[in-house]
Amino acid sequence: MKRRDDPFHAALGRSCYLIAPPRDHGVLEGLDLTRVEDVAAAEFIFNTGPWGWDEDVARYEDMLGRARRRNLPMVCANPDLVVHHQGRNAICAGAIAQRYEAMGGIVRWHGKPFAAIYDTALGLLGVADRRRILALGDSLRTDIAGANGAGIDSVVIASGIHHHELGAPADGLPDEAALAMAIAAAGIAPKAAMLALRW
Repeated sequence: MKRRDDPFHAALGRSCYLIAPPRDHGVLEGLDLTRVEDVAAAEFIFNTGPWGWDEDVARYEDMLGRARRRNLPMVCANPDLVVHHQGRNAICAGAIAQRYEAMGGIVRWHGKPFAAIYDTALGLLGVADRRRILALGDSLRTDIAGANGAGIDSVVIASGIHHHELGAPADGLPDEAALAMAIAAAGIAPKAAMLALRW
């Protein structure tokens, strides 16, 4: 967003309608963007996640419809569809972006599982040897698929968003058969699975 070194980003304009919880409002700092309160005044949508934990995609339907009628592009800064928060799944930015795409809207996705995020992160860390990195995550679609695509070993956290399909108990190990089935269906290959990350 700062470099605007490709045609899509260069054409976005400077007025953005922000879909983001308060904790993400700092994402606009240093970007020379003007945040507008009505999508009718926006040149594009910047989506980092829903406004609150108890949202559903239906809340955004009217706004997305108005944006689609104006052919506004959307930048989605978090492709996750759901996140596991305080024991339950909540929608994420990706769910809103996915709905906008289904309406015919144009979305540029940033983050896992797309390769650019790994290249940027490893460049910032100064790590050239990807064998030194282990990715941990609970999403087969973003965390594990992204690590696989980037050539990074991964561990799936079974108590997260896939806890039902992975047969993750409250304590102990995930169900091996359920885990193998979900991994095969997703077409990805984590190196290992663990119930939760604790330290």
